[in-house]
Amino acid sequence: MEYISRSIEEDFLNANRTHKVVLVVGADQIGKTTMMKHLSQGKKRIYVSLDDLHPRTLADTEPDLFFEIFKPPIIIDEAHFSPSILHKIREICEDSDETGLFWLASPPKASFIDEVKSVIGENAVVLKMYGLSLREKEQLLMSSPLDFSYEAMNNREQCIPAKSALDIFCSIWQGDVPKMIDVRQEDKAKYFWHYFYESLMHQVQQSKKVARLTEFSDFLAACAVNICKVLSVRRLALAAGISCPTATCWLNLLIDLGIIYLLEPYEDDELPHLIRKPKLYFTDTGLCSYISNWKTPKALMSGKEGADYFENFVIMELVKQLANRTDDVKLRFFRNSSSVEVDAVIVEGNVLYPFEIKKTAAPAESETKKFHFLESKSIVRGSGGIICTCRKTKQLDKKDYLLPCHIL
Repeated sequence: MEYISRSIEEDFLNANRTHKVVLVVGADQIGKTTMMKHLSQGKKRIYVSLDDLHPRTLADTEPDLFFEIFKPPIIIDEAHFSPSILHKIREICEDSDETGLFWLASPPKASFIDEVKSVIGENAVVLKMYGLSLREKEQLLMSSPLDFSYEAMNNREQCIPAKSALDIFCSIWQGDVPKMIDVRQEDKAKYFWHYFYESLMHQVQQSKKVARLTEFSDFLAACAVNICKVLSVRRLALAAGISCPTATCWLNLLIDLGIIYLLEPYEDDELPHLIRKPKLYFTDTGLCSYISNWKTPKALMSGKEGADYFENFVIMELVKQLANRTDDVKLRFFRNSSSVEVDAVIVEGNVLYPFEIKKTAAPAESETKKFHFLESKSIVRGSGGIICTCRKTKQLDKKDYLLPCHIL
């Protein structure tokens, strides 16, 4: 399989030039280590995985000897298995003027990220990595950050071939794991069966937070049924037949493993009666569709959950685009107590870019009328519109437009 260039590479190499430690966090099998090995080709950089018991034991018990054997510059995979090694890494960094000494890879486990920041401090930078975006799948990487103005999107459209709704749902159903790119549709179930039982459940067992894997599978299925909904731990607990504290623990585990993404709500003290709970999404729609037993892209597209999968896909495309922006850009959603909801709100300083997400190619233009609920004295309303499966951008009024999802 040919190497697939990743949009994070430029951020990674820039961080490597300015920092001694670069930690890349993301779910299993999304290509963290593959990218690091590719970028270190032709250079003397050692690789070691702490998923292997021998080097992990050595790192925990004899860190000095560990770094005698595995001298930096080094790639340390599954670094979260030995957080105690961070103190030795800090010591080596303090004794050296070189940058790019340590490349670490781990799941997005919050406690490990916090420990890296606490122990290594300004010598470390943390980058978030997700599965393949549409741009990465097609190797049409954009050098400039996503600009949500109509003019910028219209220009972007000229560089990107149009896609049908079925093309989009093939990508949604396939998922974003690099290994799935060359997997035939009929072999998808086999791949995800191995991933589910040999990788994901292995990680779950290693966490020591789950006693009964069958109940955990039921909980994961409940999460898959509840994508795009405001989070209700009680609803997930009831569906899986477990207690609310257990459901909370398992949800946090799935977040730490990079399986679940919680989209935080937009907050503004000037806007009353806002919902304060996040919405639940899967980081990989391919895994989600496997868990929910969708057999083909066409069945998923025409099924009643098709709209939810499309929304999940678009949200994660936006998350991937905005993940490592150094400017003050956040992705949020808006919902008030009257159930008025805006699916995606990009917050850039005091400017908001509101978007509805609709599976259809011809959404009702009236959907943008709800954007006025976001207006307050302290914010400026930028461009917005409806992200959908249309083929071309279309201006609706001075600020809003139809945006084809394939050009994100």
